[in-house]
Amino acid sequence: MNNFFIEILKFFGSNLNYGYAIILLTLLVKLVFWPLTGKQYESMAAMRKVQPKLKDLQQKHAKEPQVLQQKMMALYKEHNVNPFSGCLPMLIQLPILLVLYASLNSVAFINLDGGKEFLWINDISFKETQTFANYYDENKKNISGETTRENALYKLIQSKNYSGSNSNLPYALPVLAFLVALTTYFSQKTMGMDKEQEKMMLLMPVVMMLVCLNLSAGISIYLLISNLFAGLQQLYMLKKIPPNTIAVKQLK
Repeated sequence: MNNFFIEILKFFGSNLNYGYAIILLTLLVKLVFWPLTGKQYESMAAMRKVQPKLKDLQQKHAKEPQVLQQKMMALYKEHNVNPFSGCLPMLIQLPILLVLYASLNSVAFINLDGGKEFLWINDISFKETQTFANYYDENKKNISGETTRENALYKLIQSKNYSGSNSNLPYALPVLAFLVALTTYFSQKTMGMDKEQEKMMLLMPVVMMLVCLNLSAGISIYLLISNLFAGLQQLYMLKKIPPNTIAVKQLK
């Protein structure tokens, strides 16, 4: 599967930069899952409509967890709402992210010639803030193996005579990670979560920024474009189908 994704990237990147190839692959994945994401939007809007009744049940049966569970399931069934359907698109797309992660971190991708310089990044195989000058000292224990990622990256550094920071911008300014955090926040805001959910998710952009500081830049590019597309899709769905026009179906 890793090789399959690499072949797709090579197809897109044969006449383009691999950074653009990742963007095209991301857009392709999002377009394929567009209908499913639309269903997710409708499911979340329906859940928001039954939320007041749900809160009433939680207050009424706060000391009766089993009764509360039964009442909640009855409420979902009465209004034909599936509380888990909104998670389905994310769960389906997670394996794609994991395979892409494995592909972009593989020795095969690192060894691809050219086309991996993107914007301010010398090579998207590296972490956005990776320092080439200190790479040997940080990874010398793992460089001895012929097929390790560290060995492949070290050979790449030697062959291209890289030095200094991977970023042409100041080392203290990890722009790509910050953009991922910003688009994560944008994507969350367009989901129309209630205030309690927003508070719970408030730290997610910060978490994503910290995570991206330890990922190869190619993965961060995927996350950035994926977040941006998701946010724009949500805005489109809100305009096309306002939440107050979605009927909560009631079974008879």
